[in-house]
Amino acid sequence: MNKRTEIGFDAVDLINNERQQEYGDPKLMYDALAVRWNQYKKPYSAETICLMLTDMKLVRELTKPKYDNLRDAIGYLCLAEEVKEADHDIQFKSSEAAQKKRAKNQNDCSENLSRLCTKAQQGERFSSALGART
Repeated sequence: MNKRTEIGFDAVDLINNERQQEYGDPKLMYDALAVRWNQYKKPYSAETICLMLTDMKLVRELTKPKYDNLRDAIGYLCLAEEVKEADHDIQFKSSEAAQKKRAKNQNDCSENLSRLCTKAQQGERFSSALGART
């Protein structure tokens, strides 16, 4: 498994397991952050908070590179999609609907990541083949 695939799957595993157990529903946490950050005079959605946290991790990576920064940035991007959909889904408020929606989003994120990693690996093989011809 290459490094891109490894970090991608690690990020998905982290948000679906350890972080889910530690922090619970990401929509609730990001909404709480939005309330706090909205005190700064600009309204923020839960999705925007995820993107801001992604930015924070990317800035950290630029100043002090470490695996955790990139893994967490990928996790925040996956969660951004989940909370964006939750903002537009009134049924997300019920616990059962939330669990089903979360499970579907987790599966979708894992499938999308798997497709992305496969394409990246195919691109590497294509690039290697081109390099061998020159």
